[in-house]
Amino acid sequence: MICFWEWRCKLLKRSRNVAVTLLSLACLCTVNAAETAGLDLSGLSEAEKRLVKQIKLVTPVQIEGHVVVDGVLDEPFWKDATHIELTIETYPANLAPAPVKTDAWILRVNDDIVVGFKAYDPNPRAIQAPLRDRDGIELDDYVGFSFDPDGKKLRTYEFYVSASGGQADWIRNRVNGKRSRDWDANWEAAAVSVTNGYVAEMRIPLSEMDVPLV
Repeated sequence: MICFWEWRCKLLKRSRNVAVTLLSLACLCTVNAAETAGLDLSGLSEAEKRLVKQIKLVTPVQIEGHVVVDGVLDEPFWKDATHIELTIETYPANLAPAPVKTDAWILRVNDDIVVGFKAYDPNPRAIQAPLRDRDGIELDDYVGFSFDPDGKKLRTYEFYVSASGGQADWIRNRVNGKRSRDWDANWEAAAVSVTNGYVAEMRIPLSEMDVPLV
C-alpha cells in the first residue's frame, strides 16, 4: 500500500492532504494484489466510507531509461506515468475533501520507484521551506509518500521532500506508530518553485525498501 502526502504549513495553521492509493504490487514483488485491497471501514461514518471507496487500485507504468532528478518533470515518460490526484484530507479534518489541489505521478524506471508531485498553492509567497538538516522538515511545506511493501500494515518506509528540496526518511512501526529516524536510505529528491506552488521529484531504489526485484 502506498500513501501520498502533501503537508501545508501556513502561519502555524497546518493541513495535511492524503490520497491513500492501493498499489498493485504485481510489477514490484510477488504479492497478490487482492491481498492489498481489503480496507477496514469499521468506525467510519457513511460520508467517510464513500470517500474511502473512491480510493483507486493502480499499477504504475514500468519503463527503462534514465531519470535526472531535478524537480522538473519534463522527461517524455511523465506523460505516461500513473496519475493520482490527492483529494482526501486526514488532518486537521479526517477524510474530508482536500481544500487544495495536489497531483502525484508514479512509475517504475528500471529498479527504481520514481514519484513526481505538483503542489498548487493559492499563496505561494507563504510557502515555508528553509534549508534544514535531513529529517528536519516537519514544520515546512512538503510532499511525500509511505510504502508498505507487503500490504500487511505492519511497517512502512516513508520518504518526504520539502518545497526547497530538503529530504526526510524513516521507517514507521504501524502497530505502535513509532518511527525509526536512524534509518537513512540512499535516494534522490529535488524541488523547484513555480508560479502557483512547487514541483518535487523523487527516485527511490526498490532495494532500499527490501522489495524483491522481479
